[in-house]
Amino acid sequence: MVAISLFFPFYIQFKNSLDIVSKALRKGSVTPILECVLIDASKNIISLTCQDGREITIKKDTKGIIKESGIAAIEGQILIDILRNMPDESDIELSVNEKKECLLTCGPDIKKEFLAKDY
Repeated sequence: MVAISLFFPFYIQFKNSLDIVSKALRKGSVTPILECVLIDASKNIISLTCQDGREITIKKDTKGIIKESGIAAIEGQILIDILRNMPDESDIELSVNEKKECLLTCGPDIKKEFLAKDY
């Protein structure tokens, strides 16, 4: 299940949750999934999870609106870099289709496209 569509009013809660779980990301890992944030919106809550492949797993639930439920693995550093440059009071929408194509939009002017990973 890859298709997912989420809306985060005042995205700062999503960004703060991402900052917490990203402490377990492994940059430069030989296992690409360890560089990813698993976004699980398959139930009535949005959960972000990262793990280092050894002993650390960090999971954080965050608030948002689930438009289409699903699960996606997205490279953590890409999300962090994109969100770093967004205004704090922004609304963002994140969607991933079946081809693992991601689209993150912020208002009418900012659109970032990238690919999700296999998980």
